[in-house]
Amino acid sequence: MQEWEAIVLDLAKDKLFTSHFSDIVIQSGMTDAAVLKTIELCESGLLPLEKLKNWCYADAIKAISEPVFHQLIELQLFSRTEEMWENSLQMCNNYYSNERSLPESLIFRVLCEQKTMSSKIADSAGYCWTELANRFIASYPHRKWDVFKAGLMQESSLLRCIEYHKEGFMTQLTADSPSRAWSSIKEVLEELKDGKWAIASWLSGDMTSTFGHTAFGPIQYISPSEIFSWVESDRKNRAYWLCQVLPQTLNESPSGRLARNFLARFGNDEITYRSFTTRFMNRSWSGSESEHCRELRDEARNWLKGETNKIVVTWIEEYIEALGYDIQRAEIEEERGF
Repeated sequence: MQEWEAIVLDLAKDKLFTSHFSDIVIQSGMTDAAVLKTIELCESGLLPLEKLKNWCYADAIKAISEPVFHQLIELQLFSRTEEMWENSLQMCNNYYSNERSLPESLIFRVLCEQKTMSSKIADSAGYCWTELANRFIASYPHRKWDVFKAGLMQESSLLRCIEYHKEGFMTQLTADSPSRAWSSIKEVLEELKDGKWAIASWLSGDMTSTFGHTAFGPIQYISPSEIFSWVESDRKNRAYWLCQVLPQTLNESPSGRLARNFLARFGNDEITYRSFTTRFMNRSWSGSESEHCRELRDEARNWLKGETNKIVVTWIEEYIEALGYDIQRAEIEEERGF
């Protein structure tokens, strides 16, 4: 091994082999010295950092020591590019797939990195992020809600992919401890200047719902009294934002009661009232639009039964009327073959 290592390290001095050095290492065998030389070449600019993308799934990487592996991850995180962050996620997921203990500081730092990425990259990154996050929480249960907040801070394409893996990683945490989850959500909303749309899309269920299917997201697990108390602290901004999240029903289910009670409590504000209407009118469907609107109208008529709140009654009647106009328009367009 020492003789082979000496030969490989000599190759790094030859300009003909420098740009291919990482491929030589991964194909012929890894040692700490060979990896450290690779890191040195990357830092000097002689070897493109993107060459390390061939290393992420290689079993050979498990042969190097943890201190050297940490340097390899730090090198990629320092680049602050989405491709190399994804690569570091995959490397960590591979390297720590056996009995090795997860290093708390390094793995949490990898999980906390925030990148804007393409959907292709987000899919694989979301899988690795969720796998690492689950193992991290198992090793450091006291950091569960730190990981939860790190997930919320991710941009929409990655957050969506995180939810697709492990049957709704973030949603399950919310369902298990809704009050604690809501506290974390509020903290992140306070910290974020941009990106609140991603959280709204996740909370509402819109992020992971299929076309033409209405989903009630994790907002359904959170106590309405806690939500409304938060809104009361800044009615103008928070009521408007929450309208993007509310379940699109006023039925007798917990989700429907949440939306109904929100309207009764905050619907006296004109902007909130209109935003609430916009939330209910923006839906997807497949097939006949007139039939879709007719089903919504029939459902809304049931909401009037036993309803006594004037704001809610007025809103439902206006909603039914609007759906009636949509039915007429859709029928005319369908007859014309539009």
